[in-house]
Amino acid sequence: MTGDEITAEIGKTKIAVHEFIETSKKATPRVGTFDDWTEKDIVAHITGWMNYSAQKLQKIRNNVQYGDIVSPDEFNIRLYYASRDLSIEEVQDNFSTAIRRYIETIKQYSDEELPSKQFNTGFSFELWRYMMLDGVIHPNRHLIYHYLKRQDFPRLISLLDQIKNTFEVYSGGKINIYDFGEFNANTQTMEASLEAIKNQYMNNEILARIYYSNYKE
Repeated sequence: MTGDEITAEIGKTKIAVHEFIETSKKATPRVGTFDDWTEKDIVAHITGWMNYSAQKLQKIRNNVQYGDIVSPDEFNIRLYYASRDLSIEEVQDNFSTAIRRYIETIKQYSDEELPSKQFNTGFSFELWRYMMLDGVIHPNRHLIYHYLKRQDFPRLISLLDQIKNTFEVYSGGKINIYDFGEFNANTQTMEASLEAIKNQYMNNEILARIYYSNYKE
C-alpha cells in the first residue's frame, strides 16, 4: 500500500470511530468494568495503542531506541484505569488528537520504505502492515467485536461492508482476522451472538466467516 492509501484507510477509521462514539452518546449510560468495556473504554483503548504506535514510529524515524511493551495485558490495564474517569467528550478529543498525530507520523516515511521488513517495529511483516495495524485493523476489530457482542447486526453489517476489502488485503485472505478469541471475556455472550448469526445471517459471507472463526464445539 502507498502512504496515501494508508492515510485514506485511517480517515475511514476516524469516521467509523466517531460514529461509534456518537451512537454511544444516545444509548443508556452504563458503567463498565475491565472485563466489560463501554464504548468510551474501547475508544480510550484504541487511542492509547495509537499513541504508542505513533511514538514508536517517530523514534524509528529519528533512529532513537524505544522501549517496547513487555506485557500487553499490563499496558491495557494501565490504559483502562488512566481513562476510566474521563468524559466521553474528553476521550473523543483525545482520539482526534491521536489519529492526527498518527497520520503526521506515517507521512514522514516514503512509499519506497513501506514494503520493507527491515524497520524494527517488533513485527516481522512489512512497515505498511504495522502502520495499518494500529491505525485501521486494531480499531475496527474492536468496533466489530462490540457490535457483535451487543448483537447490533445492522451497524455490524454496515461496518463490515466498509472494511471487508481492507481486511482482505491486510490479512492476505486469512480467515483468522475475524477470530475474536483474545477479546472474549464473556463466553456466554459470544455464544449467544454466534447462535444469532447461525440462525439469521449465514447467508452473509463475512458474518459466516466470523461464525466459523469463533465457533467452538
